[in-house]
Amino acid sequence: SLNIFPVWVPGGTLSVAAAEGGGARFSAAFPPCPEGLPEPETVASLPPPAPGRRVLVVDDEPEMAQLMLRLLRDDGLVAEAVTDYGAARSRLRDGRFDLVVSDVNLGDFKGTEFILEAKDLSPRPAFVLVTGNVLDRAADWDAEGLDVPVLSKPFLRTDFLRAVRRALSRKSGAWR
Repeated sequence: SLNIFPVWVPGGTLSVAAAEGGGARFSAAFPPCPEGLPEPETVASLPPPAPGRRVLVVDDEPEMAQLMLRLLRDDGLVAEAVTDYGAARSRLRDGRFDLVVSDVNLGDFKGTEFILEAKDLSPRPAFVLVTGNVLDRAADWDAEGLDVPVLSKPFLRTDFLRAVRRALSRKSGAWR
């Protein structure tokens, strides 16, 4: 299937023509960028890194967990990942993490359950939630009263690092 939405919204066009030897050839054309667009954010404009801090990644998609691990380790953090709720609960209690990055939907469990369980930990880790279900706003509602950022997958590297660095910088304050 083909999604024309990213082409159509900014006023672009999509054309299709028969390709040599069979098949189809698609071409997308986009209008020029409007004047005054802000420059894309770079890593240099993010909050300062927090090298050496410990991060637990919880995602039931191994590929996504590995991607987040790579981004975190490249940012100087000590990170490990688990792909199921039971292992995550065990590591959360034993690991003394500064931050937990968790998928919202973990099969029968939700990442917000970790946040509630962590209230009794000392020290308490900060949290960042990620979700691939952008059409279901329940993730935002679940996290709304918990003062936890929710990132939609796929996310940009800079958006991920911004959320992680902000959460780690806020960790020294009181947990809400």
